[in-house]
Amino acid sequence: MNKFSVYAFIFVFAMQDNAISTSQLQPALDQFIFEFVQQQNFLDLDWKVGDSADYKVDMGMVKGDMHSFVREKNAKGYWIQQDMNMGPMGKQKIEILIDKDTGAMLELLVNGQRQQPPKQNMQVLESREEKVTVPAGTFDSMFLKIKNKDDNKITLTWINPEIVPIGGMMKTIAPGPMGEVKVDMTAYKKQ
Repeated sequence: MNKFSVYAFIFVFAMQDNAISTSQLQPALDQFIFEFVQQQNFLDLDWKVGDSADYKVDMGMVKGDMHSFVREKNAKGYWIQQDMNMGPMGKQKIEILIDKDTGAMLELLVNGQRQQPPKQNMQVLESREEKVTVPAGTFDSMFLKIKNKDDNKITLTWINPEIVPIGGMMKTIAPGPMGEVKVDMTAYKKQ
């Protein structure tokens, strides 16, 4: 596999009302991956308006889907939008402004409400090249095993931004408030 020009995985889970809040889950994973890949000199943000990736989300008893896309590019960077539909738990619109030069998360809105961009305190425990199979197909990927140092919870993620836009996420398994959260890519489109 070629050297990754890794972006960040824009992955924020936030459910409506009091069911699940952004602070309960791991949106800091996004910021961590940006910083990790910047240290490796892989960061090359060249997203196009309309780039997108679709996912199925499985939280055990609750299943849904997520559509992530580059909504606009401006002088500061890229607005990424995630539209989530978690069935009985409701819909969620997440908007994230990513700095085009540094990859930093500048703004975060959940259902139109401004949120504090998350701080990360994570560590890569393991990384390796690995094939991954998801509903969209079988792909070469970079596997990352990441530890949240605040609560010692482990997240597993498979990425390949050379293929998949907006961070390259193909699969993620992360702890959530109701058990394990699984996210699998079902489709993607690069402009």
